[in-house]
Amino acid sequence: MNFPALLVFAVSLFLSPLSHGYKTFEYCNGTSWIKFQGHCYLFQASYRNRVSFYDAEDFCRSQGAYLVSIHSEAENDFLLTTSEEGGFGGRFWIGLNELVGKSTEQWSDGSNVDFLKKVPKEFYVNEKCFILMRSQKGWRPEHCALHYAPICKRRENAVPTPIPPITPPPPRKGNCPKDWIQFGGKCYKYFGGNATERLLYKQARNACWALGNNTDLVSIHNMEEQGKKCLPTRR
Repeated sequence: MNFPALLVFAVSLFLSPLSHGYKTFEYCNGTSWIKFQGHCYLFQASYRNRVSFYDAEDFCRSQGAYLVSIHSEAENDFLLTTSEEGGFGGRFWIGLNELVGKSTEQWSDGSNVDFLKKVPKEFYVNEKCFILMRSQKGWRPEHCALHYAPICKRRENAVPTPIPPITPPPPRKGNCPKDWIQFGGKCYKYFGGNATERLLYKQARNACWALGNNTDLVSIHNMEEQGKKCLPTRR
């Protein structure tokens, strides 16, 4: 006889605009942005919505925000706790980057770098963008082309006006090293012609990064590029 009441309760909870994942949060003006100390934060689930650092930043800017900048232990703890209690996942792009030079950190929103929570990483080559890692309670450098979900941040009283997108470093035109093939403003080279050059995925990525000059495993975006069958790429 109690089933109808239980069913009504379950449906009401599922449809509530203020519930997400495992916990109910305090939201900014009834939106999906979560409120904390005068700012609003938009979490994208890390098991979907994965994009590169540049695309993550552009997404946040389209929302009138930036990738999150973190300025205190309390704010870092809020992000870690919310990502867990909201069921959003465990790895996210944040706005910290070294795009102006190694060991020269900056936030994409232009705010001061007055708090750091970096965690060590054994192999650190050509990784200029940072992710928040819940498992390590800190920030780890990653290659900017890898895909993670973003966390966006804006002031609570800000009018959400879209911000112009960022422009990633332009591809270098020509001047490819010897034995590399130029195509579409990038340089390509195929490895693995003999058995000694064939590597597992992680080893292959590390080998590409060790070449420097923003070299990475190839990403293919159209049939013409697919026809080149070249690996890896260099900008």
